[in-house]
Amino acid sequence: MGINKPTREDSPKSNQYFHFLFMSSIIILVVAFALNSPNRGQPQGVQEGYQDLLAGWDIYDHGNISGLDEGNCNIDKVPYISNEQFLFEYAFEKPVIFVNVTDNTEFQKLCTRKALMEKYGNNTITISTANTHSYHKVQMTLEQYLSNDMKPQSLDKLGKDTLYFFGNNNYSEWDDLFSSYLQPPFSIPGKTGVYSFGIAGPGTGVPFHFHGPGFAEVVHGAKRWFLYPPGEPPVFDPDENILSWVLHRYPTLKSDERAFECTIKPKEILYFPDKWWHATLNLKSSVFISTFLG
Repeated sequence: MGINKPTREDSPKSNQYFHFLFMSSIIILVVAFALNSPNRGQPQGVQEGYQDLLAGWDIYDHGNISGLDEGNCNIDKVPYISNEQFLFEYAFEKPVIFVNVTDNTEFQKLCTRKALMEKYGNNTITISTANTHSYHKVQMTLEQYLSNDMKPQSLDKLGKDTLYFFGNNNYSEWDDLFSSYLQPPFSIPGKTGVYSFGIAGPGTGVPFHFHGPGFAEVVHGAKRWFLYPPGEPPVFDPDENILSWVLHRYPTLKSDERAFECTIKPKEILYFPDKWWHATLNLKSSVFISTFLG
């Protein structure tokens, strides 16, 4: 009985040839996807801009205010550390910025402009004046705030005349959103955290004030922080808007009068100790959440 010769379809060389074609097709598809990726090989700033575009908050940043730069950073930036090390080195001593210690990607998706408008647009929120003591408060819906009142900061507008959304959140109305947030993995014995959520336009912020310790995280955008230790209050006008202070007063300070400062962005969490003076400036439209410890 004769032995059948391999046909063209089942010969080893033929199988190798089709395997080669298959793998080549896969490689071509992968390369094509990479080449068409929106932020392929782009600098970090460009990638952040692309993410802002996807989030929908960039619509408030057109005609951005000049002078909104990130400034210096003289605050420690650290990856994950143990809670014991946090308590020993930072909790009672100085501010610190944690990098990539939590993954709030899902929370970030829930905080796009479109997502917040669709689910929480009819929620009543409390807006406060952006001065040191936040004397005046106004209630409106989130949709009204985002459509009419959230604007870039005007230099000649006093803090007491600027409305700012941060805190005073009704937990029953925001519970679905807050339950998706992964809080910083650090704690101080005897203290519990309370969330404070906010949204604000470029150039806005709050002037210097102090309270208990806390963690602050930017979900979308960028926020510049200025901090001074207890007992070393900075020179400032409680009613002056923070943009005016940063552009006009801060550059005149001597080097030993300068603040602890840094700009934080998504995936970064700033911790500030008890009774440290601090002020914030949103460099672009920003969504942010703080965990106040009390």
